[in-house]
Amino acid sequence: MKKVLFGLICLLVLIPNVKANEFDDFKKAVVVDDTIEMPAIKPKKEIEAYRYFWTFVDEKDLDYGIMISKISEDFSEISLQIYNKDYSENFGEGTFKLKWVQEDPSITKIIDSYREKIAKNAPAYNFSNGSTGYLYVMDDMAAVNLYFNDIDKYEPITYYILTCFREFKDLFDDKKLSYALYPLIPDSNDIMDQSYGEFIFKYDGIYYGIFEGIGGNATRAIYIPDETEKTPDAYIEAASKRLKESFPDETFKIQKGGKLTDEDFNLVHEKFGLDYDKEFNDPEKLGDYYYKITNGDKTYDFLIVRDSSKLLFEKKDEETSVTVTTTSNEVPFDTVLKVEKVLEKSDTYKKIYNVLKFN
Repeated sequence: MKKVLFGLICLLVLIPNVKANEFDDFKKAVVVDDTIEMPAIKPKKEIEAYRYFWTFVDEKDLDYGIMISKISEDFSEISLQIYNKDYSENFGEGTFKLKWVQEDPSITKIIDSYREKIAKNAPAYNFSNGSTGYLYVMDDMAAVNLYFNDIDKYEPITYYILTCFREFKDLFDDKKLSYALYPLIPDSNDIMDQSYGEFIFKYDGIYYGIFEGIGGNATRAIYIPDETEKTPDAYIEAASKRLKESFPDETFKIQKGGKLTDEDFNLVHEKFGLDYDKEFNDPEKLGDYYYKITNGDKTYDFLIVRDSSKLLFEKKDEETSVTVTTTSNEVPFDTVLKVEKVLEKSDTYKKIYNVLKFN
């Protein structure tokens, strides 16, 4: 009996403490001398501290589930509980010091200038949760290109939708400046995908503030000329022509979908802001049906809207990658643009000045 008992004791001693080992492994990954060194300037408010930490953890790509118990008011300490990936087993908890990067006023000034750029570049918008911010909107041929060509790059679309907008990405023209998206809040329906939330400014790898209230909207709506006859066949023919002009190498099939009802109009009215209220709640523009558009193995529901003012064509200069947006389809898609700097007081400048009649 004594031998059996001795064997059991030995066995227990030899079994490693798995939970303790896992917690130690976590500390080795992110903690140095009981301190977590954050790649961020010191937060000015609580939400920044949480956003910075979660982005830091996401970029580390750790094989742990982590819960924040508390962050001290002065942002000097953080208490964490560590779990396995699906949070079914607790490996331990601990409190660690937080070390922040010293803020550089010159970099802060750069970040502030980009805040102003973003605010000027996108329309103001009231989001469904009551917050206000800025919303990038994509529809017509840009939306067709997104859903049939690029969407696989951005799944899930509601999370990555901001990265679909060239207007947003092109703002970050400083090579040291980038951004980290914080999980955005989806707000979608049958004909559009929309999300909004925050992103973190990153300068040379350091988190330098949050931009709150930013979103993107991709609306599946194709615009056709005002003079189009208000029949499904005429709508399909006009939309097919536009698709052929914009994507000559692609084959699209358009079929009449379900009939729009008063409830559909109300849904559109509730979901869209800006100038969508008039456009998508006017039966004279929208017609009586929505349509199913197929390209390859992908099919999406689209609205077809009579509105000549929205017939935009994008042309890209193949040599310089300069993109021109125009209401005319006369400019070829493979156009080459010659751009020349015009100096003030030159003869060319004077000619342009006289033609435009600047005050």
